Amino acid sequence: ANLSDFKKAYAYYEDVLRRHPTDLDILGEYALMMLDLGDHETAIKLYSRAVAAGPPDFRTLVAIAEAQFRAGKFETALKTYAELLHLKPARSQLENYLRLAESMGRIEEGAEILAEYMKSSGERELKDYQKLSYFYGILGRPDQLTATLREAVREFPDNAVFRKQLLYAYSDNKRFDEAAALLATFPDIAQDRELTQMYINLLAEAKRYQEVEDFITNELSPEL
Repeated sequence: ANLSDFKKAYAYYEDVLRRHPTDLDILGEYALMMLDLGDHETAIKLYSRAVAAGPPDFRTLVAIAEAQFRAGKFETALKTYAELLHLKPARSQLENYLRLAESMGRIEEGAEILAEYMKSSGERELKDYQKLSYFYGILGRPDQLTATLREAVREFPDNAVFRKQLLYAYSDNKRFDEAAALLATFPDIAQDRELTQMYINLLAEAKRYQEVEDFITNELSPEL
Protein backbone atom coordinates (compact mmCIF):
# COMPACT_ATOMS: atom_id res chain seq x y z
CA ALA A 1 0.00 0.00 0.00
CA ASN A 2 2.82 2.44 0.86
CA LEU A 3 4.39 1.69 -2.55
CA SER A 4 1.00 2.37 -4.19
CA ASP A 5 0.74 -1.24 -5.37
CA PHE A 6 -2.86 -1.35 -4.25
CA LYS A 7 -3.80 -4.38 -6.34
CA LYS A 8 -1.24 -6.51 -4.51
CA ALA A 9 -2.14 -4.96 -1.14
CA TYR A 10 -5.80 -5.75 -1.81
CA ALA A 11 -4.93 -9.41 -2.52
CA TYR A 12 -2.85 -9.70 0.67
CA TYR A 13 -5.62 -8.19 2.83
CA GLU A 14 -8.21 -10.54 1.33
CA ASP A 15 -5.92 -13.51 1.94
CA VAL A 16 -5.31 -12.57 5.58
CA LEU A 17 -9.02 -12.00 6.22
CA ARG A 18 -9.91 -15.42 4.80
CA ARG A 19 -7.78 -16.89 7.59
CA HIS A 20 -8.58 -14.29 10.24
CA PRO A 21 -12.01 -12.86 9.31
CA THR A 22 -12.52 -11.03 12.63
CA ASP A 23 -9.06 -9.47 13.05
CA LEU A 24 -9.94 -5.91 14.03
CA ASP A 25 -6.54 -4.45 13.20
CA ILE A 26 -6.55 -5.91 9.70
CA LEU A 27 -10.14 -4.88 9.05
CA GLY A 28 -9.33 -1.35 10.21
CA GLU A 29 -6.15 -1.08 8.09
CA TYR A 30 -7.88 -2.48 5.02
CA ALA A 31 -10.87 -0.20 5.44
CA LEU A 32 -8.63 2.84 5.84
CA MET A 33 -6.81 1.99 2.61
CA MET A 34 -10.11 1.67 0.73
CA LEU A 35 -11.35 4.90 2.27
CA ASP A 36 -8.23 6.73 1.10
CA LEU A 37 -8.69 5.22 -2.36
CA GLY A 38 -12.24 6.59 -2.50
CA ASP A 39 -13.95 3.18 -2.36
CA HIS A 40 -16.33 4.31 0.37
CA GLU A 41 -18.76 1.41 0.02
CA THR A 42 -16.05 -1.22 0.60
CA ALA A 43 -14.64 0.80 3.50
CA ILE A 44 -18.09 0.96 5.14
CA LYS A 45 -18.54 -2.80 4.74
CA LEU A 46 -15.14 -3.51 6.28
CA TYR A 47 -15.71 -1.16 9.21
CA SER A 48 -19.14 -2.73 9.73
CA ARG A 49 -17.52 -6.16 9.87
CA ALA A 50 -15.15 -4.83 12.53
CA VAL A 51 -18.10 -3.59 14.61
CA ALA A 52 -19.92 -6.90 14.20
CA ALA A 53 -16.80 -8.80 15.29
CA GLY A 54 -16.93 -7.46 18.84
CA PRO A 55 -18.34 -4.82 21.17
CA PRO A 56 -18.79 -1.33 19.66
CA ASP A 57 -15.39 0.21 19.18
CA PHE A 58 -15.41 3.98 19.37
CA ARG A 59 -12.58 4.54 16.90
CA THR A 60 -14.19 2.20 14.39
CA LEU A 61 -17.52 4.01 14.66
CA VAL A 62 -15.73 7.32 14.09
CA ALA A 63 -14.20 5.85 10.94
CA ILE A 64 -17.58 4.51 9.78
CA ALA A 65 -19.16 7.94 10.23
CA GLU A 66 -16.34 9.49 8.18
CA ALA A 67 -16.80 6.88 5.44
CA GLN A 68 -20.56 7.38 5.39
CA PHE A 69 -20.10 11.13 5.17
CA ARG A 70 -17.60 10.85 2.31
CA ALA A 71 -19.95 8.47 0.52
CA GLY A 72 -22.73 11.06 0.70
CA LYS A 73 -24.83 8.94 3.05
CA PHE A 74 -25.59 11.91 5.23
CA GLU A 75 -28.70 10.50 6.92
CA THR A 76 -26.82 7.38 8.00
CA ALA A 77 -23.76 9.39 9.02
CA LEU A 78 -25.95 11.62 11.20
CA LYS A 79 -27.30 8.55 13.03
CA THR A 80 -23.77 7.22 13.53
CA TYR A 81 -22.62 10.56 14.97
CA ALA A 82 -25.60 10.47 17.34
CA GLU A 83 -24.58 6.96 18.43
CA LEU A 84 -21.02 8.18 19.02
CA LEU A 85 -22.32 10.96 21.24
CA HIS A 86 -24.33 8.43 23.21
CA LEU A 87 -21.28 6.18 23.69
CA LYS A 88 -18.84 8.97 24.48
CA PRO A 89 -20.02 12.59 24.67
CA ALA A 90 -16.93 14.16 23.10
CA ARG A 91 -16.90 17.73 21.83
CA SER A 92 -15.27 16.75 18.54
CA GLN A 93 -18.16 14.40 17.79
CA LEU A 94 -20.70 17.01 18.89
CA GLU A 95 -19.25 19.50 16.43
CA ASN A 96 -19.28 16.89 13.65
CA TYR A 97 -22.92 16.15 14.40
CA LEU A 98 -23.98 19.80 14.56
CA ARG A 99 -22.12 20.70 11.37
CA LEU A 100 -23.83 17.90 9.46
CA ALA A 101 -27.27 18.44 11.04
CA GLU A 102 -27.20 22.15 10.25
CA SER A 103 -26.12 21.55 6.65
CA MET A 104 -29.05 19.11 6.28
CA GLY A 105 -31.51 21.59 7.77
CA ARG A 106 -32.09 19.37 10.81
CA ILE A 107 -32.13 22.35 13.14
CA GLU A 108 -34.61 20.91 15.65
CA GLU A 109 -32.58 17.74 16.15
CA GLY A 110 -29.40 19.78 16.38
CA ALA A 111 -30.91 21.95 19.11
CA GLU A 112 -32.04 18.89 21.08
CA ILE A 113 -28.64 17.21 20.84
CA LEU A 114 -26.75 20.38 21.80
CA ALA A 115 -29.05 21.14 24.75
CA GLU A 116 -28.72 17.57 26.01
CA TYR A 117 -24.93 17.66 25.65
CA MET A 118 -24.70 20.91 27.63
CA LYS A 119 -26.92 19.46 30.35
CA SER A 120 -25.36 16.01 30.67
CA SER A 121 -21.70 16.94 30.25
CA GLY A 122 -21.79 20.08 32.38
CA GLU A 123 -19.50 21.57 29.73
CA ARG A 124 -20.85 24.88 28.48
CA GLU A 125 -18.76 27.09 26.25
CA LEU A 126 -19.66 30.52 24.94
CA LYS A 127 -20.07 29.12 21.42
CA ASP A 128 -22.59 26.57 22.72
CA TYR A 129 -24.92 29.33 23.89
CA GLN A 130 -24.39 31.22 20.65
CA LYS A 131 -25.31 28.17 18.57
CA LEU A 132 -28.27 27.12 20.73
CA SER A 133 -29.78 30.61 20.77
CA TYR A 134 -29.29 30.75 16.99
CA PHE A 135 -31.14 27.43 16.60
CA TYR A 136 -34.03 28.54 18.82
CA GLY A 137 -34.27 31.81 16.90
CA ILE A 138 -34.58 29.93 13.60
CA LEU A 139 -37.13 27.53 15.10
CA GLY A 140 -39.23 30.41 16.45
CA ARG A 141 -39.14 29.27 20.06
CA PRO A 142 -39.10 32.51 22.08
CA ASP A 143 -39.39 30.91 25.51
CA GLN A 144 -36.44 28.56 24.95
CA LEU A 145 -34.47 31.36 23.32
CA THR A 146 -35.05 33.63 26.31
CA ALA A 147 -34.18 30.88 28.81
CA THR A 148 -30.97 30.09 26.92
CA LEU A 149 -29.92 33.74 26.81
CA ARG A 150 -30.69 34.21 30.51
CA GLU A 151 -28.41 31.29 31.32
CA ALA A 152 -25.77 32.67 28.96
CA VAL A 153 -25.85 36.03 30.76
CA ARG A 154 -25.41 34.24 34.10
CA GLU A 155 -22.48 32.21 32.76
CA PHE A 156 -20.84 35.13 30.93
CA PRO A 157 -21.97 38.30 32.74
CA ASP A 158 -19.40 40.47 30.95
CA ASN A 159 -20.54 39.48 27.47
CA ALA A 160 -22.36 42.51 26.05
CA VAL A 161 -23.69 40.57 23.04
CA PHE A 162 -25.66 38.11 25.17
CA ARG A 163 -27.09 40.94 27.24
CA LYS A 164 -28.28 42.79 24.17
CA GLN A 165 -29.71 39.63 22.61
CA LEU A 166 -31.66 38.94 25.80
CA LEU A 167 -32.86 42.53 25.86
CA TYR A 168 -34.22 42.28 22.32
CA ALA A 169 -35.74 38.86 23.04
CA TYR A 170 -37.65 40.33 26.00
CA SER A 171 -38.74 43.32 23.94
CA ASP A 172 -39.84 41.23 20.93
CA ASN A 173 -41.99 39.09 23.23
CA LYS A 174 -43.54 42.17 24.89
CA ARG A 175 -41.93 41.36 28.23
CA PHE A 176 -41.37 45.04 28.78
CA ASP A 177 -40.88 44.99 32.55
CA GLU A 178 -38.11 42.39 32.29
CA ALA A 179 -36.53 44.21 29.36
CA ALA A 180 -36.53 47.51 31.25
CA ALA A 181 -35.05 45.88 34.36
CA LEU A 182 -32.25 44.34 32.28
CA LEU A 183 -31.56 47.55 30.39
CA ALA A 184 -31.32 49.46 33.66
CA THR A 185 -28.24 47.37 34.50
CA PHE A 186 -26.39 48.53 31.37
CA PRO A 187 -23.54 50.89 32.30
CA ASP A 188 -23.83 54.57 31.34
CA ILE A 189 -27.31 54.13 29.91
CA ALA A 190 -28.08 57.83 30.44
CA GLN A 191 -25.17 58.81 28.18
CA ASP A 192 -26.26 56.64 25.24
CA ARG A 193 -29.01 58.21 23.14
CA GLU A 194 -30.17 54.91 21.59
CA LEU A 195 -30.30 53.04 24.90
CA THR A 196 -31.97 56.00 26.59
CA GLN A 197 -34.73 56.09 23.99
CA MET A 198 -35.22 52.34 24.23
CA TYR A 199 -35.40 52.45 28.02
CA ILE A 200 -38.03 55.22 27.92
CA ASN A 201 -40.04 53.29 25.34
CA LEU A 202 -39.94 50.10 27.43
CA LEU A 203 -41.07 51.92 30.57
CA ALA A 204 -43.86 53.57 28.60
CA GLU A 205 -44.99 50.23 27.13
CA ALA A 206 -45.11 48.88 30.68
CA LYS A 207 -47.15 51.97 31.66
CA ARG A 208 -44.56 53.00 34.23
CA TYR A 209 -45.01 56.68 33.45
CA GLN A 210 -43.77 58.04 36.75
CA GLU A 211 -40.46 56.22 36.22
CA VAL A 212 -40.26 57.72 32.74
CA GLU A 213 -40.65 61.20 34.19
CA ASP A 214 -38.16 60.55 36.98
CA PHE A 215 -35.59 59.14 34.56
CA ILE A 216 -35.89 62.06 32.15
CA THR A 217 -35.86 64.64 34.92
CA ASN A 218 -33.16 63.23 37.17
CA GLU A 219 -30.86 61.12 34.98
CA LEU A 220 -30.55 62.72 31.56
CA SER A 221 -28.30 65.57 30.54
CA PRO A 222 -30.01 68.77 29.32
CA GLU A 223 -28.96 67.93 25.74
CA LEU A 224 -30.69 64.54 25.82
